[in-house]
Amino acid sequence: MPRQGSIVLAVNVFWLMGFTPAFAQAPVPSEVAATYVNAFVSGDYVDRHSQGWTGSIGFPVTPRTEIVAEVKGDYHSDRFNEVATGSTTMYLALAGPKLSRAQGKIRPYFKFVAGVGRSSSTSVVGSMKYSFIGFGVLSVLGGGVDVILSRHFGLRMEGETIMLPWHPVASIAYPNVRLGTGLTYRR
Repeated sequence: MPRQGSIVLAVNVFWLMGFTPAFAQAPVPSEVAATYVNAFVSGDYVDRHSQGWTGSIGFPVTPRTEIVAEVKGDYHSDRFNEVATGSTTMYLALAGPKLSRAQGKIRPYFKFVAGVGRSSSTSVVGSMKYSFIGFGVLSVLGGGVDVILSRHFGLRMEGETIMLPWHPVASIAYPNVRLGTGLTYRR
């Protein structure tokens, strides 16, 4: 594991350990969510969208603050011309604070999560195949709204941007903006 990844992982673990008393009062998650994502990618691509998903789980700290843990995946493939194709996958594991405020059946929220990511890309030009695997530290800034459908279920609509300061080759096809919709379950 690169030194940066080790440092960020250690900081996140110690930071989350500071919330141990809050977890002792509420040992079970207050929220579980799953979303389908359409991401808009940067770079010189014919197909500028990638498909993906997000799974998250939230633990209450205060009535308006949660610590969320998220996993994400994005998949992109493209044909540049008759002889060149490329594909990219990215997986992320993140954690951080989420601030929300219930207003009737609408629950807007804002989040800032940080963690690690793994990206792999493959390009084929004629009979030549090029592959790259990258691993690094990143952060995600986002927000959205949960529309309450029933006592426990809600519809989630969210948008976020991934800030990816790691490897320049991996940043060629990373999603600049991710828009998602899905379901959330609250206790």
